[in-house]
Amino acid sequence: MKARTYLLGLIATLSLQGNAIVNTTAGSLKSTLSQDQLSASTLQIEGKIDAADLEFLGGLTTLTNLDLTRATIVEYDGQRLTSGAVHSDANRIPDYAFLGSTITSISLPTSLEAIGEGAFAGSKLTSINIAASINYIGEYVFSDCSELETANIGTPDIPKGSFRACSKLRSIGVSTTLSSVGDDAFAGCSSLDAFSFYENVATIGHDAFSGTALRMVDLSRCKQMTTIGDRAFADCTSLTSVYLPSSLTSIGKGVFFDNVALEGITLPAGITEIPDLLFKGAFNVSERTIAAMTDITTIGDYAFMDLTAIANWKVPEGLVYIGTGAMEGMTGLEEINASRVSAVPELGENVWAGVDQSSVLLIAPENLEEEFAEAPQWKEFNLLRNSGVDDIENDLATTGNVEFYIEGNTLHIVAATDINNVALYDITGHAIATLLGVNSATTSIDLTGTQPGILIITVETADNKTTTAKFVYKG
Repeated sequence: MKARTYLLGLIATLSLQGNAIVNTTAGSLKSTLSQDQLSASTLQIEGKIDAADLEFLGGLTTLTNLDLTRATIVEYDGQRLTSGAVHSDANRIPDYAFLGSTITSISLPTSLEAIGEGAFAGSKLTSINIAASINYIGEYVFSDCSELETANIGTPDIPKGSFRACSKLRSIGVSTTLSSVGDDAFAGCSSLDAFSFYENVATIGHDAFSGTALRMVDLSRCKQMTTIGDRAFADCTSLTSVYLPSSLTSIGKGVFFDNVALEGITLPAGITEIPDLLFKGAFNVSERTIAAMTDITTIGDYAFMDLTAIANWKVPEGLVYIGTGAMEGMTGLEEINASRVSAVPELGENVWAGVDQSSVLLIAPENLEEEFAEAPQWKEFNLLRNSGVDDIENDLATTGNVEFYIEGNTLHIVAATDINNVALYDITGHAIATLLGVNSATTSIDLTGTQPGILIITVETADNKTTTAKFVYKG
């Protein structure tokens, strides 16, 4: 009789080290749990359960620890679930089953194969382990889990929004087979400071890591990757270094938008178009980084906006277009060397808004000087004309309040007031000599070893005037 009662009861509860151990059959969990079990903080479920049972567990407001390792999820066909579905496959946690749940930890069934969309979104989970045997997880599965700190994911794909806005997530372990990181996957994970990009990663979606605390991004091993989604690493204010794969041929808009700590990055040769907003607000991006972009043909809208660390820019030989506001706010700009272009690049609107163009030296090819001098926006620069080249090999040349003459291999500079700084370049913009803090009305530069050709000299004097001259050095 006692054995019969046990079998018909469908559920038996034992107490083992403070845990409520529940043995059940599919669909019966809600009706057979005792009042004590309904208010328990820890449950260990054994036997068969279905989608309705899982949704019921997700709604228990006192439950914090759930062990399903000995449970088996069976197929469900019945009343509508939270997702609106009336069917759920076996070995699958249904969509939104634990949406907003109070559980802080869960041990998943060993036979589990899939986890549905938003299954744990907004829950109080502090950690999660997704075994490699689980072959599918849905979008937004752990999004907005405000207490989630650690996660291990064995699946080859991390879908859209999987961990979006998990602000305490600081550690994520991924499989070496990981191939894709979906849109918004880690967006807003403001405590996540490291991520392993293994060689199989081929796709990084839009906003995938935006707003994270990543310090370095190394994609150099990802040889299957050809593009990166829009804003993928935008607003990563701690990001200082990025290493891109040589296979990359395009990059999304605003990928490094407002990355204020970013200094060094080299774009692969396959990238010829700079997209809109690429480095907007990343004001520490170095002059060396921009100088290395020798193969680009177009620069998108606001791409270099507020890059205040750039003083000298060599215009790439094949550049044909610079977009609206592309160099807005580049207040450190001193010289643009366009000597290698074959045509005057077309411009969008207000390309150099906020820049005092009259104080920026523009070097143009001799055959294009007049075109640059007449072109809208370009004509606002201080164009250095070849017609103004001085021959100072044997004569004294005077420009403004500064005089120049060559004696042997020495270039002499004489000013009416004290000289602060002097910079000497060749026609391609290569620095030959720099003198800082001269504090004298006279100084000189040794030209030994300097190749013959047109040289450009800029002299800053104590009266806050800058004098620029171009002359032929015959060697």
